[in-house]
Amino acid sequence: MSLLRCPDGERRGGRLALLGLILLFSCRTPNSSTTESTPQAVAPPARTSSSQSTAPPVEDETTRALRERYEGREVWVYGGGPLTCLTGSSTVDYTGSPLTPVRVVGLSRVRQRTAVPLRGGTILPQEVDTPILVRVRLPESFQVSSGSTTGTSEDWFRLARSATCREFTELYANEAHLSRELSLTPPPDDVKEVLRRFARLPPEDEQPHSFLGLTHHQVLWLRGAPESPLTDVDTLLRADEWSWMGPPGRGDWTLTFRNDRVVAESRPSPSP
Repeated sequence: MSLLRCPDGERRGGRLALLGLILLFSCRTPNSSTTESTPQAVAPPARTSSSQSTAPPVEDETTRALRERYEGREVWVYGGGPLTCLTGSSTVDYTGSPLTPVRVVGLSRVRQRTAVPLRGGTILPQEVDTPILVRVRLPESFQVSSGSTTGTSEDWFRLARSATCREFTELYANEAHLSRELSLTPPPDDVKEVLRRFARLPPEDEQPHSFLGLTHHQVLWLRGAPESPLTDVDTLLRADEWSWMGPPGRGDWTLTFRNDRVVAESRPSPSP
């Protein structure tokens, strides 16, 4: 599998600013794809931009309640994404501002054993029997950030530039997974202030913005849900430690909370 970045092929000094966050990838040209080192999720039975699910639908109280809560509404993406479009042998990741909502145009559950990818791609997909399928429509401000393919890089770049993935189905393992990724309410004022502050990138020779002093909620909106712990959002907002896996041998990105404030943070080292 090839891992591909940024459809314009433009290098940007190894970092891309998204509201001041440093996304850990470099943009590459179509001829410089690299080998994907993380596990590949099983292709979902869900609808994508060009196919329909043949798995039997689940119609129960849980499905109806979820549909009532989400379908036809705008939602906000913690951390701004990524949201992933799967089409055939390719995936295309989209990121945007946490301040900009996306629209949920459909929600369903199906009865079929499925491997659901979890945030970050550095942990194994979660096997579930009845995944939640959320069909989203992206605003224009959500742009391609990365992706992967088992086909040719040229085909992927053609897909990334097309309108095929502007409406697609996202997979969620359960309600807990859904709640820690999508918000039914926009960011509150204190979060907006933090987002504005982090949007102002420090000079190249200065340290990146510190998360010290931020609340659980502010970090969730700014950085997105951690890879550990994998809980519902209410439990997550009470956890004493959040972590995201770093590159092998370089350590993890870990935040320690006390009284709802970050009191310590450690980041992966820049080299092994």
